Amino acid sequence: MSVRRTPGTSFADVAEFSTDAKGRAALRYRRLGNGKTVGHGKLPLPDLLDPVSLVRELRICSSGSPQAVLTADLTAPDKLQYLIKRDLSTNGVAASLRIKSNLRQTQVKLLTSGLSPANDYLLVLNGGVVET
Repeated sequence: MSVRRTPGTSFADVAEFSTDAKGRAALRYRRLGNGKTVGHGKLPLPDLLDPVSLVRELRICSSGSPQAVLTADLTAPDKLQYLIKRDLSTNGVAASLRIKSNLRQTQVKLLTSGLSPANDYLLVLNGGVVET
């Protein structure tokens, strides 16, 4: 299995695997941020797949051949689910951010406490003010 993180660059080999007698294979990788083991039947996430949000293309080639048997272009998925949860707390202000998105809807939740009462604040995304 090979991946490409940037369009137009070369593929990097991630893992070799074998199929069973019927030609089937199941690869299960996992990275847990809490320091626990990856669990039964799962392998640690290879460095080239971390973070998965940077993987743009994946391909499966037969051993010893650069010819792709299977490919996946991840830049234009037919299904998508995206979830970010982040603690933004700092300097006595508690804050959490949650962004959840799929092809039908997007939700953004920002919860804060400990800000100075009766002040106006600006919500800035990607360097631009989007809300007061």
